[in-house]
Amino acid sequence: MEIQNEKYPAIAVLGGAYNPPTIAYETIIQLVLEKLPVERLLLMPYRRRAFGKFLAASAEHRHAMALLLAHNTSKQVEVSDLELKRPGKSYTIDTVNELKNLYPGHSIYWVIGTDILYELADWKDIDVLSTQVIFLAVIRPGYPVSRSLVDKYHVQLLAGAKQMPDVSASLIRRRLAQGRNIEGLLPAEIGTYIRKHHLYSGTDSL
Repeated sequence: MEIQNEKYPAIAVLGGAYNPPTIAYETIIQLVLEKLPVERLLLMPYRRRAFGKFLAASAEHRHAMALLLAHNTSKQVEVSDLELKRPGKSYTIDTVNELKNLYPGHSIYWVIGTDILYELADWKDIDVLSTQVIFLAVIRPGYPVSRSLVDKYHVQLLAGAKQMPDVSASLIRRRLAQGRNIEGLLPAEIGTYIRKHHLYSGTDSL
């Protein structure tokens, strides 16, 4: 399903681990601002994902890298610590309820990768959530668009495979642990931050 602009004021949320943020994040930010009339795009690192994915860098470091990512984009782009401040597991439905209180009367676009599309059935209160946000999907290599899931959760397509850099945070962490070059895989400022704080330097970062 192609993007359909809402008639109401809108915000967009780009959640994730930011562990670290890659050049793909920059592409997503650019596409959101080009295609959607949003008042704000919130970059939102989570403290602990509900499904327990490993996080090699602390919440503080990941928040700092998100700030660096936002700094060189648009004034519309802000970093939210809403999920970082929440203790325990973080559920998207809880975040959306908070956002609806913070931004009453706004539509909420929620950006996901097509890898997440296959996990939506396990999300807390997904049937309610899919009526409260507009999911925007970014195609990731190895995770083709499922038409049945797109229709079920009313997902709209933000970016096709040809628009997205084929790079992942796990690739960057692996190259750093091996002492290999990461130039061009993530914003330069974030690369400088990683080297300054000696992040992802050991095999336990993988």
